[in-house]
Amino acid sequence: MIRPNRLVWLSVLCFGVLTVWIAAGPEGQTGVTDFAAYWTASRQLLAGKNPYASLPVLAMERRLGFTGPQPLVMRNPPWALPFALPFGLLSYSAAQRVWLLTGLFAVLVSTQLLWKHYRQDKQSYWTGWVATGLFLPVPVVLALGQMGPFMLLGLTGFLVCQEKHRDGWAGIFGLLIALKPHLFFLFWIAVLLWAARERRWRILWALAASMCVASAIAVAFDARVFVDYRELWTETAILWEQTPTLGGALCLLLGGKQWVASLPALAGLIWFAFHWAHDRRAWLWWNQMPILLLVSVASSPYAWLFDQVVLLPAVLQATASGSTMPRSKWFRGALIYLVVNGLILALILSHRTTFWYAWTAPAWLLLYVWFERGNSSVGSNAG
Repeated sequence: MIRPNRLVWLSVLCFGVLTVWIAAGPEGQTGVTDFAAYWTASRQLLAGKNPYASLPVLAMERRLGFTGPQPLVMRNPPWALPFALPFGLLSYSAAQRVWLLTGLFAVLVSTQLLWKHYRQDKQSYWTGWVATGLFLPVPVVLALGQMGPFMLLGLTGFLVCQEKHRDGWAGIFGLLIALKPHLFFLFWIAVLLWAARERRWRILWALAASMCVASAIAVAFDARVFVDYRELWTETAILWEQTPTLGGALCLLLGGKQWVASLPALAGLIWFAFHWAHDRRAWLWWNQMPILLLVSVASSPYAWLFDQVVLLPAVLQATASGSTMPRSKWFRGALIYLVVNGLILALILSHRTTFWYAWTAPAWLLLYVWFERGNSSVGSNAG
């Protein structure tokens, strides 16, 4: 049997090759990726200045070799700034390498813990690691230097800690999930309802306390940081830019009416109301988290391809459940999974942007439902 530590090294090699391959396009030649937004925000904050200021950020990015028309401005809320703050103490190239290694470590740890839980008794360790290595949002988020790996680690830590009733730590890991809170809007509702039902208030208190501490650190460097963040969204066009989501596509098709972008989220809320009513009495987070993530990301009005790295729990759960399917159905599912990832890779290598990726999150959701229904039908037949 292959030892788990060898699988880790194999995964590092797999991720490294895919990351270099995707980063080798025209935008990767300068080395300026989305990580520049976090590095420049950190530099601004260390100087006691507005980390969300477009003009100073653009000036720094120009010196790094960035040639885009719009600056790469950090869009995460102020409580996310402490995570980027230490990287401003390093040069850009050094900080970028450390950030990549840290993100890679977060993905590896998350994959190990998630697959350890979801895998069936007779399944090989290889299966989960291969499924992760083939999931294109993983190398994409690493190549671009986004915060997705840390949100994934937060989700994983929450799942592990709540199961062991380490509610304080579960709430602290929730801070990582809150780096992009809008992606998980159904998760937040579920946590609130579940904590109230189970009297697990410590999770909420720990989450609130950790967010306050992180926010206080940001305020200590820039007293106006929350005002600056509000101005970023009210006085710029960032909030209304086109994003590759169902809502964004509907907005484009219906003449740019911004309220239309929220219709999928409304549908997601309606779905959750029925889902909670049906499953609340037997709520298990390991089982419920994947579908919550899929529906949240697929219906969010603001999301990108690299954000889909947080769907890895759903990928691994479906991979594990596929072991109980008939071989022919499992093969069809695996083939569809490869085709979807192959189409995404083709779009990346052909330098397609924005709405070319609007179909991806719904595709993962549909594939997951197909796998789970197939597994349920097998279970009912066996019964």
